[in-house]
Amino acid sequence: RSSSSINSMMDTVFVTALQLTSSRTLLLRELRNGYYSLLPRHVAVIAVDVVLACIAAFALAIPVVFFVGLRSDPAHFLNFLLITWILTAQGVCFGHCVGCVADDFHQVQSLVSPSLTPLILFSGYMIPKTEIPYAFKWLYDISFFQYAMALFQINQFRGWRAKDCSKADRAFTGCYHVGRDFLKAKRINPDHFLRDFEILLLSLACIALLSYIAYARVIARH
Repeated sequence: RSSSSINSMMDTVFVTALQLTSSRTLLLRELRNGYYSLLPRHVAVIAVDVVLACIAAFALAIPVVFFVGLRSDPAHFLNFLLITWILTAQGVCFGHCVGCVADDFHQVQSLVSPSLTPLILFSGYMIPKTEIPYAFKWLYDISFFQYAMALFQINQFRGWRAKDCSKADRAFTGCYHVGRDFLKAKRINPDHFLRDFEILLLSLACIALLSYIAYARVIARH
C-alpha cells in the first residue's frame, strides 16, 4: 500500500510538471496582460488539481484495499483514502514547483529526482530507521513520506489481531499475533496518529506555499 501511494505521488509530480512546462508561456503572457492576478489563479488551479487528485486517490484506494486485503470498514478505508489523497495533493503542489521552472522532461527529471529521492530513501521505507546513518537522520525527520507510511501502518495494525499466528507460528516464523507488537517492532507509536496526520497536512500547506513563491519568483524575473 505504501509503494502504490508513493508511486501515485511521483506520477502526479511528473504529470503536473510536464503539463505546466507547455503552458507556462501562456500563463506569463496572460499575467502580463492583466487578465488575472497570480494568487487567485494559483489558488483556483491548485483547488481543481487537488479535487482531481481526490478522485484519483479514491480510484487507487479501492483496488489496493480490497485486493490486498486491508481493513475495509468505513473508518479505516476513509483514513487510507485521506492519507493517499494528501500524498497525491502534495504531488500536485510539488509538480507546480517544478513545472514553473523546468522546460522539458529532462529538466523535470533532474529536479524531481534529487529533491524527492532522498526523502523516500531515508523515510524508513527502503532503509530501516535504525540503519540510517546519523548524518542523514535529519532527512528522516523532515520526510513527509515517513509520516505517511507511519499513518498507513497505524491505520492497518492498531487494534489488529492475526487469525493465523499461533504460539508455534510465532516461534517458527516470527509473526505478530497483535498489531501493537508489530508497530512496536517498527518503532511506531500508535498514539501519534493524529500528530502525524497534522504534520502531513502541514507539509502539504508548506509545499503549496512554496509552489506559489516559485511562481512569483519566475514571474518577477520575466
